[in-house]
Amino acid sequence: MKWLTLMRHAKSSWDDPTLSDHERPLNERGRHAAELMQQRLLHYGLQPQGITLSDARRCRQTLALMPEILSSGFVLENPALYESSAYRLLESLRGSDNSVNHLLMIGHNPGIQELIQLLCGHSLERFPTAAIATLQLQINDWQELDDNCGTLCLLDRPKAKSPSRFAPLEISTVASSSSLSSGFSGPRH
Repeated sequence: MKWLTLMRHAKSSWDDPTLSDHERPLNERGRHAAELMQQRLLHYGLQPQGITLSDARRCRQTLALMPEILSSGFVLENPALYESSAYRLLESLRGSDNSVNHLLMIGHNPGIQELIQLLCGHSLERFPTAAIATLQLQINDWQELDDNCGTLCLLDRPKAKSPSRFAPLEISTVASSSSLSSGFSGPRH
């Protein structure tokens, strides 16, 4: 079994019209959201063993504002993830190292949102900036990744008061050293 956490980059700035789309930085709201989502990922026990992300500036800055997540595994910046379709993202994931059981991908819409639908058949109305979705994949090898091989377990957005849970999230199988030994039961206070 593999786990995949998908994250859309945090909110970017449109203040400088001279910058290309690829070079747009995060705005203040985006910087705050990236830091918040790191805390939520840690709270859920979701520390990936590897991270792959678009090489767009806003994706790199999103990850840079999550230093505890950044330090949890290898990082691969992949130019092919910039504005990719769901199928191109799927192909990229199929090339992942099989020693990695939990991968975080940071990318762009509509590709990230469409990938969720492709992998688990769950259509989302919105997948806003800095949102995360964690999927349990019924595969043992990343090359087996295919349509409808996953279950959406967790969906969280920066503005949400609590995450949406769709299936039990067995944290102990996601993180190698999780303090939670049973399934996810909601935010702890």
